[in-house]
Formats: sequence, structure tokens, C-alpha cells
Amino acid sequence: MIAFRSATWSAASAGRRSSAGVCVAVLAALVMFVFGVLLGGFLHAIAFPDGGSPLVRVASDSSRLDSRLPRNVVPLSYNLTIHPNITTVASGLTRTFRPTADRIAVHLLSFAGGHLIRDEKSLQFVCPETSQWAFVMDDTVNAGDTVDLGMEFQGEVLPDLQGLYISTHTDTHGKKTRSAVTQFEPSYARKMFPCFDEPNFKATFEVSVIREPHHVVRSNMKMRHSEEHVDGLYIDVFHRTVKMSTYLLAVAILDNYGYVKRTTKNTMAPIEVRVYAPKDVLKGQSEFGLDTAIRALEYFEKYFNISYPLNKIDLLALDDFSEGAMENWGLVTFRDSTLLHADGLASALAKEQIALVICHEIAHQWFGNLVTMDWWNDLWLNEGFANYMEYRCVDRLFPDWNIMNRFYAENVAFSHEPDGLRSSRAVSSNTANNTNIMGLFDAISYHKAAAIIRMLQSLSGERNFQRSLVQYLNKYAYGNAKGSQLWKIVEKHAVLPHGVSIASLANAYITQVGCPMIFVTLSNSEVTVHNQTRHFFEDGMMDDTEWPIPIHYRTDTQLAERSKWVIANTDGYSYVKVLYDKKNYAALAKQLRTNHTAISAIDRSMILVDAFDFSKTSKLDIGVYMDLLLYAEEEMDRLAWMMIGKQVRYIEDLIEETSFGHTFKDLQRTLVLRPYERVGWSTDIARTPAEKGLQVNPSVFVKIRNQSEY
Repeated sequence: MIAFRSATWSAASAGRRSSAGVCVAVLAALVMFVFGVLLGGFLHAIAFPDGGSPLVRVASDSSRLDSRLPRNVVPLSYNLTIHPNITTVASGLTRTFRPTADRIAVHLLSFAGGHLIRDEKSLQFVCPETSQWAFVMDDTVNAGDTVDLGMEFQGEVLPDLQGLYISTHTDTHGKKTRSAVTQFEPSYARKMFPCFDEPNFKATFEVSVIREPHHVVRSNMKMRHSEEHVDGLYIDVFHRTVKMSTYLLAVAILDNYGYVKRTTKNTMAPIEVRVYAPKDVLKGQSEFGLDTAIRALEYFEKYFNISYPLNKIDLLALDDFSEGAMENWGLVTFRDSTLLHADGLASALAKEQIALVICHEIAHQWFGNLVTMDWWNDLWLNEGFANYMEYRCVDRLFPDWNIMNRFYAENVAFSHEPDGLRSSRAVSSNTANNTNIMGLFDAISYHKAAAIIRMLQSLSGERNFQRSLVQYLNKYAYGNAKGSQLWKIVEKHAVLPHGVSIASLANAYITQVGCPMIFVTLSNSEVTVHNQTRHFFEDGMMDDTEWPIPIHYRTDTQLAERSKWVIANTDGYSYVKVLYDKKNYAALAKQLRTNHTAISAIDRSMILVDAFDFSKTSKLDIGVYMDLLLYAEEEMDRLAWMMIGKQVRYIEDLIEETSFGHTFKDLQRTLVLRPYERVGWSTDIARTPAEKGLQVNPSVFVKIRNQSEY
């Protein structure tokens, strides 16, 4: 899943929009396998069934409850029959479990009523604090047995964009249509049907949907057949899925949707790729997304040397969607603005953003779907890798975009901000309840993790790291894994100097909170790292955490000659902030004013970002930062201007009402005028890659220019 990202330089959470609720009836049959006598257990449930079975509500101290399900029963397959009545109220479900005892526990949430088909008089328990529902069977089930369990439920489709919900589209003529779609990550499958709603309870799913004649239904797999049902309705039956986690199951019942499709030609087997969107916006807005998805599938198959496991993938555009996109296996859902692109109307930056989101979700088909993190504390295994691989993929598909520069801005620099707060957390955090799980979908799991992965890839070497990922995906295919299991494989292919292991280095950055900072000096051509500490944005904070920090550096000359300046952590590969002495900053400022292109765009940006952050916490005099900034009137790279723009606007907000406000506005105007005039807005004229980059996102300095006029 990707948090909603607008066409800017950073990810941002989107506000949730409501839609009218309806009811759904679900008939579920579940096949379960029993590992041992089940002494007790719960099924996650918040809406409590009140069918014919006696029901006991369990009131407990939530602090003492284990919200995880017991492991003596595991699901093998679900058979779900769903009947959503989108226009009024009704729906149904079936599934099959495989348990090992006389008590079975599953997850369930937000259902108006339900009962066991097999035995309506069986004793049932509800634990609202952990959203679990348990029932006691008449006969004890022995280890090794397989059990079929049938359940029938009816409940509301709520307007909270979770579980099965309604998405409303208003077309260009003002006509409204309603579709029903699912969003199950992280733990909302239980809102539609009772299930083992944890990522390591993988099973197969057979889905059938009862629909009205004018509706189109899509799910993870292709449709097996469709036939007339009753009362003028139809039932669509889909092929059995591969083994997967509940949060990847997806169903969409669509009204007035169309699609465009193509079949891949350069994959190991043909894959049918479709883009679904409301008919009034489909034409002219879907081709870029379709083409990008096809090329991304081809790229990842080749990179991972593993075929895409399904024979189709749908990309579905939605008006009402809580996230940017969701990687449901074979049915990827998108907020419409992250999939549809109208040439001539949408900006080039929006086009880049769409490509990144699509490549992120296609990467998940391997990293996250084929191999899934064992528990949500390792969410970074899913999201950090998808974030890293989306940039790798887009860089291969659109090399002229120079997208890896954006990686530094949107992952390395971006994650330094929340990670510099006292309230930050480790990338891998222990969590058990559902409230805490949602909190893991943040900049730490996505952006800091991606930055750390890039650092470890650079240390391991491109080919070694790729071999490790291929071995990891093959070894744990259709299963679950932990971060430690990945690093164990990487260590077999990559050896670091000085006896440092990949696993110990990764563990330091994954399990420890914060970002390290180091102090670097250059004296008589000798580079010295004096100390390290944790970087904080709050004054007076101290932390004695230590990290092994790999550092690459460069100087203005060969070391045999006398160097004037040094840049540590070149190209921002290590997750660290670097502070220099005033002498080195003065030499860097002089180099920037003399010939700034002697320093790479990433390094220029990194120097400014670190100096600005240190000046905000009194570790560095603000005058040192301002001296570095003066070169900006010659800067033509959009990455550097994105960093500069953010910093200048921050200062503007601080001093706007002071006596320095007008003076600073004059400086802004001086810095921005030359690049603003030089870039121009005509795309017919041949441009350098840097100038094209500023045309893609001119707002990074146009906003400064507008603010400087008074």
C-alpha cells in the first residue's frame, strides 16, 4: 500500500471521504488444519454475531489480552459467496477453515448478525478489546485433522473506506453511480467476513459474487464462469487464488466502468493487463498507466528472475479511496489521480508521480505479495523495498527523468525530519493491537527503510544484492519471512571489510531509533571523523546510541595534493547527517560560487540540508548556512531548488514580520531571478536535463519569487 501522494516532492496522508452505507450478506466456508488440541482461541471481531447461537461477551483487561490468534489452527482455503446490494441493503459470504481442536478463534468486525451453519447452538464468545470471536465445537478436533466450517453473516457496508465500502463517481453530466470495493490492509478483511486476519495465516480463496445485470465484477483472479442466479441476478465465480494473506484479497463491483487492455509480450508468460476507470474519464487518461504497468511487469520479472504468478492484473481507478494505491494481488486499486493521466492537462510532475505509484504497486506483487512480512513489525520489508524498487524501476523506464535524485529528497532527507524527533520510533517496532498497526504506515516504514535498503545495496554491490533478493524470494515464495532472514541471505553474497557483517549493520539501523550525525574535519589533506551522536531537532537532547557508519568521501583534489575541502557521505548513500568545521564550510561555499557543478546535485543538496538542519538546532551558525546559499542564483537543478525552496520558505515564515523581512525578500528575489528567467516555459526549445527538470516542477522557485514581491 502507498500513502496518498500528491504531485509534490513528498508523501502525505490523504483525508478520508465518506460514502453512504449499505448492507452485505456473506456466506463463508472455511477449511482449517489443526496442529494440536485447541484449548482456547478467538476470532477477530468487533461487530458481534447475534444469530441462533448462545453468545457470551468476554469482558477483560485489554492490557492483559493477546490480540494475536493461536497457532494450533491454520486456514487452508476460503470459499466466499458475497451478495452486496449496492442500491439498498444485503450481501453474503462462505469460507472454509482448518482447525485442530474443539475451540476455534477467528477475526470479525462490523457485522449486524451471523451464525454457524453447522451448529447454531454451539457456544460462542466475543472479546471486543481484541476484535476476536471464538466458538466451541461439540467434538474435539485432533492434530492433523482437516475441518470444514460454514458461516453466514449479514452486515452493513460502512462509509469509512475500509473493508467492503461504497465508492461514488459523479460523471461530467452530474450523474452519480455507486460501486462497491474492498480495502483490507492492514486488518479490515474481518469487516467483510470472519477470517484469520493476520499476514502469516495464508490461504487460498474462491470468490463468488452475486450481482445485478449492469454491474461488472473484478477480483484477484480471472472469472471462471458467470450464470443467471435468481430474481434477475447473476453470479460470477472466480478461479481459486494462489496462497496469500487476507489483506490482499480484493473484490470490486463496478457500475458504469470501462477498461482498456493489452497483453504483455516480453514476460515469461502472457499477462493480460487492464486499466478500469469510469467510462467518462477512461478515454485519453488510461494509456500512460497501462503502458507503465506493462513495462514495470517486464522489468521486475527480469530483475527478480521470477515470473509474475498470475495471468492477469487489473489497475482500478477510484474516486473514493483512503490511500494512494493498494497492491491487492491481481487487482490493484488506485486513487484516480495516481493512475489516470490526461496528456496536455496534467503536469509532467504528476506524470512522474503516477509512474512511481504504479511501479511501487507492481513491485509489491513480488515484495509483499509473493513473500510477505511475518508480522506488521516488519512492515518495512514490504513498504521499504517497494519504495526503493519503485525508483529503480522508473529510472530504468524513464532514464531522462533522473528520478534517483528525487530518491534522496523523498526518502533520505524526508525521513530525517521525523527521525530527528524525540517521539520517533525504530523501523522495526513491536506492536500487537490494530491501532498501533495503522501507526506503522509512516515515513519510517516507507522512507527511512528505503534509505537504509539503498545504503545496504551500495555496500553489498549491485549484483550481490540482486542475487540475494532473488534467492530470498524463491526461498520464501507464498510464505512469510522476517527481516533477519533476508539479511542472513545477503551475508552469503556480500562480505564487508573490517569484520562488519551486513546483518549487524542492518540491525543497528532497523532496530535503533533515530539518525546518527558525525563531525568531520580536513587538516593537511587528512580527513578525520571525530565523533558520532544521534541527531535531534530539539535543543538539549542527548542520546548515546551508536551505529556502524559506512562513509565514502571526496575532496577537491587527489589526496597526494593539498585539499581545500571534503564532502563526506558522497551522494547520500549512508543514513547519516554530516557536520563540518567552519573552515571546510567556507571552502565549500567558495567552490559553490566558483563552479557549483564540480559538486554533484545530490551532494550540493545534502550539504545545504544538513547545514540548514544544524542551524535550526544551534549546532551551526545561521550565517554559515547563508554563505552556502548565496551560490543559488547559478543553480539550475530541480533537486537543489526543491531543498532551497523549502528552506527559504521556512526562514521567510520566521522573519516575515521582523525588521529583516524586507532584506530577506530582496535576497530571495536576487537568488531566484536568473534561474527563473533562464528556464523559460517553451518546451519546443532544446533544453539541458537540468532545465527540463525545472520545467517539470517550476513551483520550487516560482513560489519563492512570488513571495519576494511586495
